[in-house]
Amino acid sequence: PGALETAVAAGPSPERRLLVAAKWTELATAVRTLPTRQRDVFLLCHLDEQAPSDVAAALGMSPATVRVHLFR
Repeated sequence: PGALETAVAAGPSPERRLLVAAKWTELATAVRTLPTRQRDVFLLCHLDEQAPSDVAAALGMSPATVRVHLFR
């Protein structure tokens, strides 16, 4: 196969891209339904990849409270 065919074949299939987009939409909808504090903790910990102790300091809550919001 030529370089173009190899490059195209190396990427995800259209079906895979559609499934990934649907999952992201589903996740975004679920995150929007969270109470504000839980949403903030979730986004900072999981999407911004901040440590729970850093999130606690940034949001003015204890690390235990951050863990509770992540658990919920």
